[in-house]
Amino acid sequence: MKNHISLCMIVKDEEKLLPICLKSVKELVDEIIIVDTGSTDRTIEVAESFNAKVYSFNWNNDFSEARNESLKYATKDWILIMDADEELYSGDKEKLRALLSSELKENAIYFFQGISYLGEKIDEGNITVSLNPRLFKNNRGIHYEERIHNQLVYVSNEVNVIEESITIHHYGYLNERIISRKKRDRNILILQEQIKRSPKDGFAYFNLGTEYYSLGNTEKALECYYKSYEQFDCNLGYSPRLIIRIALVNYELKKFNEALKFIDIGIKYFENYTDLYFVRSLIYKELNETSMQIEALNKCVELGEAPAKLRYLSGTGTYGAYNELANVYLELKDYDKAYLWFVEVIKSKPDYIVPLYNVINILKKQQTEDEIKAIVEALFYDYPSAYYIIAEAFFHEQYYEISLYYTEKCITSGVDNSNIMELRDKCMKEINNYKDFNKVNAINKGKLEVE
Repeated sequence: MKNHISLCMIVKDEEKLLPICLKSVKELVDEIIIVDTGSTDRTIEVAESFNAKVYSFNWNNDFSEARNESLKYATKDWILIMDADEELYSGDKEKLRALLSSELKENAIYFFQGISYLGEKIDEGNITVSLNPRLFKNNRGIHYEERIHNQLVYVSNEVNVIEESITIHHYGYLNERIISRKKRDRNILILQEQIKRSPKDGFAYFNLGTEYYSLGNTEKALECYYKSYEQFDCNLGYSPRLIIRIALVNYELKKFNEALKFIDIGIKYFENYTDLYFVRSLIYKELNETSMQIEALNKCVELGEAPAKLRYLSGTGTYGAYNELANVYLELKDYDKAYLWFVEVIKSKPDYIVPLYNVINILKKQQTEDEIKAIVEALFYDYPSAYYIIAEAFFHEQYYEISLYYTEKCITSGVDNSNIMELRDKCMKEINNYKDFNKVNAINKGKLEVE
């Protein structure tokens, strides 16, 4: 079955990321609708190169109005929502292709998972997870409200919410983009205006708190979150996120009792909220309550990852909890349990290299170099691009010849990593330094014997 899809977007000055976004999704849609809110760079030219229909909109500090403008021009049966600073990876592209080829339910809104990257770059592991409406039937009165962090509005008893295991990657909160676009200052002004008009708007206070938190003003963020909590209703979509942010900010401010209080409140409303148990474990870690920390982490493992609508932190029911448990047992010098949990981390997230350092370090105590090499490689038997990770880990643990061996495997296997040659050169330098050192020692020893 062929479903006809309109991709609807609002953009401004997105010449850098827009091509990445459109390239990742262009084959799946039948038309691209772009509403431009005042670009001064090559954004419109880029959009038109993808055969997009481009419309201008006078920016009025209202994201929902701009978003609704884009919906107005959609001519196909279904609407797909993306932003210019988002991308669909190949695996999820195939999942979306399969979904769009199936019989979609006309009274449904399809939600996809969003991963937002924070900090300096996407490989730092600093991310948040959210569930967002992305695909819905056109011409059913579905629209957006709220001037900022717009919310999709629909009649709940007439629409089914369907969660799909499709992930969209969002780069809009990387530091470089926030600084260059002054997003935070703009958002704060819009939210402050909204609160002036609606002083009891809990969602506006929630979003304002998030803006202050992102600027590092945790006290002001907490103040806004508490104002939002005055209107608390566990049935509101942002309520789980409000609770965990209150807990996290109190944790960062070392107000541990207050953080634990809100964790208990959150668990009362949302029993399977794994992230709350994980934050509880972090608090007990700070308090040196090791047995309670282990208990909280075991609960995380028991629950697994939270349901998509509750998920905020990444890996709290899998690799994050495993890693914390491994480090607890490492601190307790229970190396057998630490090793087992570090192995679970690697199985769950093979691109996370730090646990591998610890695995090698533990194995050093009782295994030969060849045995360590065999054990480590077996951990990555189904992850062919792992040679560089293995090489880097062995270099870190000063096994330079083994590290060199894996850099060579990277090169001969055609693994695409710009750092391979640099690591190879570092290995050779360390090996040569070691040989020179031994040579000098041998010469000095000979001189002493002669004398």
